[in-house]
Amino acid sequence: MVLKKWNKVINSRMGCYFPERNNDKTLEFPKNLSPLTNFSLDVFANTISEKNLIINFPDFKLGPISLFAYIFSEKFKQSIYVLANEKGDSLNSRSKISLNKNHYLLSDYGEFIFHRLPIFYLKRLNENEDNYQENPIKYKLSLEKYLPRASRKFKKEYTEKRVLNQNFFPKIIIDTDSSLHSIKNKLKIILETNDKYINPEKFPIGLIIIEDGDRFFRSFGRLENFITWFKELDKDVKLLIHFNNPPIEYVKILIKELNFAVLPFNKFILTNNDYLNENSRHYFENRGTVNLEHLSRYNLDSDIFIKENINVTIYDDIINSGSIDMFFSNAYSSFKKIDMDTVYNQNSLHKARELLFNLYNLTINPNYLKISFKFNNHWIRGNIYHFIQDFKSKLYMENHKNRFLIYDFLDSLSSMYFELSSCKRVNEDLSYSRKAKDYVLYELLEDLIKQKKEVFVGTYIDTEPTVLKQTLEKGEFSNADSVVPISMEMLIQKPDSEKVGKTLVLPGIIPEMFTSEIFKPYDEIIILSYEGRNHKYLVEQLNRLVFGNIIEEKEYMDYFNEALEPFDSEVAREILDNFYKRFNEIEFEEEKTIEETEPMESEFEESENIFNIDINFDNYMNDWTESKSNLSSDISNEIDYKHYDTISFNLQNISNNNFVEKKLPVNKSYLTFDNIYHIDDAKELKPSELKSGDYIVIIDNDEKKSLLSLVIDASDLKSKIKSDLVEYWKLEFLNFVEMNNLKYSEVFELYREEGGDKTYQTVMQWCKGELIGPQSSEDLYIIGKLIDNDFIIENYRIIFRQIALVRNSHRLIGRKLKKMIKSILTDEYLDLSSLNDSEYLIYENIQNGIYKIV
Repeated sequence: MVLKKWNKVINSRMGCYFPERNNDKTLEFPKNLSPLTNFSLDVFANTISEKNLIINFPDFKLGPISLFAYIFSEKFKQSIYVLANEKGDSLNSRSKISLNKNHYLLSDYGEFIFHRLPIFYLKRLNENEDNYQENPIKYKLSLEKYLPRASRKFKKEYTEKRVLNQNFFPKIIIDTDSSLHSIKNKLKIILETNDKYINPEKFPIGLIIIEDGDRFFRSFGRLENFITWFKELDKDVKLLIHFNNPPIEYVKILIKELNFAVLPFNKFILTNNDYLNENSRHYFENRGTVNLEHLSRYNLDSDIFIKENINVTIYDDIINSGSIDMFFSNAYSSFKKIDMDTVYNQNSLHKARELLFNLYNLTINPNYLKISFKFNNHWIRGNIYHFIQDFKSKLYMENHKNRFLIYDFLDSLSSMYFELSSCKRVNEDLSYSRKAKDYVLYELLEDLIKQKKEVFVGTYIDTEPTVLKQTLEKGEFSNADSVVPISMEMLIQKPDSEKVGKTLVLPGIIPEMFTSEIFKPYDEIIILSYEGRNHKYLVEQLNRLVFGNIIEEKEYMDYFNEALEPFDSEVAREILDNFYKRFNEIEFEEEKTIEETEPMESEFEESENIFNIDINFDNYMNDWTESKSNLSSDISNEIDYKHYDTISFNLQNISNNNFVEKKLPVNKSYLTFDNIYHIDDAKELKPSELKSGDYIVIIDNDEKKSLLSLVIDASDLKSKIKSDLVEYWKLEFLNFVEMNNLKYSEVFELYREEGGDKTYQTVMQWCKGELIGPQSSEDLYIIGKLIDNDFIIENYRIIFRQIALVRNSHRLIGRKLKKMIKSILTDEYLDLSSLNDSEYLIYENIQNGIYKIV
């Protein structure tokens, strides 16, 4: 059976227009697409009837989404549901604007395909909309049209209502939700309900496309849960999953359980297969710059992936590790013996386990790393030593065996922490002989600056960049602006254009979710390493990423061969012949590797340690990944306060006239009023709303405490309310507004785009920090969507119930608070003996905490 060209399968003459109305040029498909893109479309068009499809390609975007969707809609007359990833650069990512641009410019036989395959976004239905009660799905379709070449008349007539009522077409439905839990719930309802717009009987959803599946499937548990959910759907729906860099074990499970075919185009296969490489090189070298820019919206690959060499090296100043390998082995061995099912302090244990892996890969002094944990029923940010001691104090709750093992685990973790802390730091040359990683990093950056390099320093923990920047400033760089500390979560979202010619410095072994970053167009990538286990694993990781794992590559090629075996395809034959020829040649040869540096002598020999165990690289990476996702399901434990920016204020304390400087977190709100005669008008505001002359109340003289926590302590709700849970939405929302420097009108526009129906005044009050919470749970859900916060999206109903419980107490205590402030600042008499215990608690917490901003 011949593998037909995709355009022949659907009898198509596709292409795309340039957006300019005066530009008569068009690009023709498949003629102008890359060979790899066309082959992928061919395989999809010929196999999707019988199999699901995995495309393994090292990028966060799947360029040909609209083309896959169009092929499927033409072939089966069914709709397509796309789980799109909005990370990446603005031109090529699946952001809302770009996806519209990409799709709206496509044509077939000269006619725009959006006429026969319209594209919509899935949005939540508002409670006040007419059909809310009758609609079992609680979702609607939203048309965000992009018609740069259309006449004014057509633009006016092409309305959402008109397109939805033309119910004789399949459609593309885009969902930008990033919570797998939320997606599964809504999809189950959508697929089981024949909604006349979203999933009509005539043109039902027949294909789900998942872009960048790595963000959803970060553990075997999540993957197996998804497979079980999909099997239980009992619907004839096909899957196309794009992976960026999946563990091959995940691919094997999907093939076995859900009948997937695989297109294995990871970096080392693209690089090592001469047939694929030469075809791509010829294509990209013979396309004009303008065409390539436009075609990059639809091609699977780009010229980035045909680079001759990836310039990635381990920094030659391998860092003396002291005894950290021994302490890691002790801790790891003890942890493996713990009976996890009977552990009481689950969250603390998993946090400690994650810390064990993170200590190897810090860019900063571990003394400065702040982590969130619960202390005396309140979430705090403390240092590692404080966390370990607090955890030890709770071990009496554990059974005898676990108590012993966890204590031993924490002792080893503590020893590893102190070993990493006791090193020479920047500007502390006389302290220790052994260099700290941040000291070696400083020396490397000095050298790179002398070479006039522009450098990103990537960190694996999002609180590190601020601390690292402060450390580097101690060294008084002559050109510090050329060095940018940045979390990898943020770096992977930057466009490739900002990475060209730059140097990337990484602190150690790369987490799986960030590995594709080494294939981006950096001039060079330099990775720091400790001697011993850390170096050994890093060498193995880079060998696999850069040179490939030939055994894994063979497994992928066997799966590829199995999927394409029924078809006569010259391309498939060439790809397979090239691989098996190379495999037979190198099978008995020593593989090319990054050289492993001879380790320095450690202070202790690992062989002396009776707990020492040999951990292979795969187990190490799996355990590291699992440590990030396997947290307690207790909802309050899932809140992890991040490091937030602050604004400094010079304040005068009203009680003693002393002047102090306080740094107020940008996302906290404080009770404030503009003069002592307007105390009744006092309201909560965030720091950026405050001005000179304003009065501000700082609870218990601690700028980190909130009025909310005082309200809960002073009411009878303490046992029912989790203050961290109620406050979380505001912390995250205000931080989003401040960090993105958004005007209130811009936030309001984003809110309305997500389906919000409240007034501008209400949204402005949220932005200022005036309100304890939204008046409806739906608004809390929309805020979660707006700021892309999974925790709020998944738990908005629970958070809202907590807000509702405390709202009245917050209002009543606020009134009492104002009376007390009046008595402190004016001659108005207040009989302290008349106060009950709760009221006196309030008075005690504010009497010395009233300030005037100077």
